[in-house]
Amino acid sequence: MINGTVVNSVLSPGVRVEVGAAVRDSIVMFDSVIRSGAVVDRAILDKEVVVGPGAIVGDGPDFDTPNKQEPGRLNTGITVVGKRAIIPRGSRIGRNVKIAGDVKAVDFQSRMVKSGSSVESARPRTAAARLAAAQRAAEKRVPVSIETSTNGTHEVVPAVRAGRGATRGASDR
Repeated sequence: MINGTVVNSVLSPGVRVEVGAAVRDSIVMFDSVIRSGAVVDRAILDKEVVVGPGAIVGDGPDFDTPNKQEPGRLNTGITVVGKRAIIPRGSRIGRNVKIAGDVKAVDFQSRMVKSGSSVESARPRTAAARLAAAQRAAEKRVPVSIETSTNGTHEVVPAVRAGRGATRGASDR
């Protein structure tokens, strides 16, 4: 339901923009709520985000300060907000800011988040998030090979050192 102002933006089904709220040059995903008096400018909001009354996401003229965590991705003035994040009432979120998913009001150190900053959740991650992180780490592990010496002992070595990236036996040398 759109009761506020929406300009040059894409809103998914279920998005609510309350009276006096404004969304400009943004993408807002499913079931997000922009409360009265809030402004979302040049931002991407994931699903089920709540922007509190009077909050500003994409505040100020500082389009050039890149995000400290993601300088290669967040450097054009776009602010991103992860799914189910809650932006507190009256907050001012700068440009090139990354707000993690599931962030709550208590995770904000202040109501002002400077351009190029990030806000992370202080709570432990969910089991699904821990599993995803473990899978990403497993993909980065170094491949190994097993070398067999002439006396029959085996040694696990990085595939690069083994030279071929495959298991080698004494007869292969």
